Amino acid sequence: MLDAIRFVQGSVAKKEFLPSLTHFVIENNTIRGYDGVIALCAPIALDLECKPKAEPFFKAVQACGDEGLALAMTPTGRLSVKSGKKRFLVDCYPEDNTPHAKPDGDHVHHLSDGKAFYDALETIAPFIGNDASRPWSNGVLIDGPQMYATNNIVLTNIWHGGNFPHKVCVPAKCVKEILRVKQPPIKLQLGTSAITFHFEDGRWIRTQLISTDGWPDIGRVLDRHCTENPTAVDPALFDALRTIKPFVNAMSTVYMQDGVVTTTLADESGATVEVASVKHKGVFGLEMLLLLEGVAQNIDWAAYPAPCLWFGKKLRGAIVGQRGG
Repeated sequence: MLDAIRFVQGSVAKKEFLPSLTHFVIENNTIRGYDGVIALCAPIALDLECKPKAEPFFKAVQACGDEGLALAMTPTGRLSVKSGKKRFLVDCYPEDNTPHAKPDGDHVHHLSDGKAFYDALETIAPFIGNDASRPWSNGVLIDGPQMYATNNIVLTNIWHGGNFPHKVCVPAKCVKEILRVKQPPIKLQLGTSAITFHFEDGRWIRTQLISTDGWPDIGRVLDRHCTENPTAVDPALFDALRTIKPFVNAMSTVYMQDGVVTTTLADESGATVEVASVKHKGVFGLEMLLLLEGVAQNIDWAAYPAPCLWFGKKLRGAIVGQRGG
């Protein structure tokens, strides 16, 4: 029971604009949650129909534990959660018309390698944006065998090994939930404006999709020729960035040139670390460069101030520098 509740608790609304969205729905031996955007469902061995308040229900089951757990409805419409000498009464939503979403759509795509799909999501997730003015960037774009994500500074493209037949943009919240449950999906079900990820044990995650309108011409950025042969990314660069991180300005600006990484071009000021592999001049955001650690293997530093193309295992991308180089 606890494992099923933990699976669905990420879909519970935090605010009570619609009280029904702060409740679980228990029916047909499943437990389901929905926050207006994302819905999660898991099977449970419980032959009841009720809509318990999510947070107190989870705390009650957690306090009782799975062993000896007994659940029953009271004459007053509350859910009794009992184990041994412990008993908790949980308020339930009284109405039947709760707007809890379920899987929909006739387009079902079985993933030939769900683990590769999951691993690709995990790799690309840190590059998802959070810019409210660019809603299209607040998710992962899945297009055929490829995924894309961008925070408007770094654009990332990874091959996930499948060949999904529809272009969709999955919101960051759903990606986060898939990664939280640590299970690779086995198939995707596409509706008019939603997608459902199905898992081996009958669990599923459904989310509203983000419109793909607004995505830039990715090929114009990523299909360019490199300025010169990309050079290997030196791990010492990231050690240097962490060293000078406490000393950067509000824009997290770092300067790279002549074998050093520094927070300023002014003499006798700032923080500087020598990195012998730094041969090209460039100005970048420190946090954006750190995103490339463990991901980018080679990069075309010479392209600055144009976007610098970088390449890794089954992935590629581009990073935009700052002005002032």
